[in-house]
Amino acid sequence: LHLSIRRQRQMCIRDRVGIEGKDDYYFSDSHNSKAPNSNLVNLSLGYEADMWSVRAWARNVFDEAVPTRGFEFGNDPLDGYETHTYTQLGEPRVAGITFTLEL
Repeated sequence: LHLSIRRQRQMCIRDRVGIEGKDDYYFSDSHNSKAPNSNLVNLSLGYEADMWSVRAWARNVFDEAVPTRGFEFGNDPLDGYETHTYTQLGEPRVAGITFTLEL
């Protein structure tokens, strides 16, 4: 689910709030490890002129640690190779500024 609200405050100023939600899901059909549900917030604020625009933006504003991939296997001889879930996390908080010039 992706919900986005964009509004134009004044003639040239625009802002956007986006919420990206996912329900829990299985990483694979070969094991029972699941990713938890997650909600990420993305923001942007920009100014637009005739030939140029500037926009400040941020993704994953609250820096949520969200697993995107998961594997389940035994890898440690100290615990008798008992299976554990190993996950790869998604993108952390990222922010930037984008400047666009139209020629």
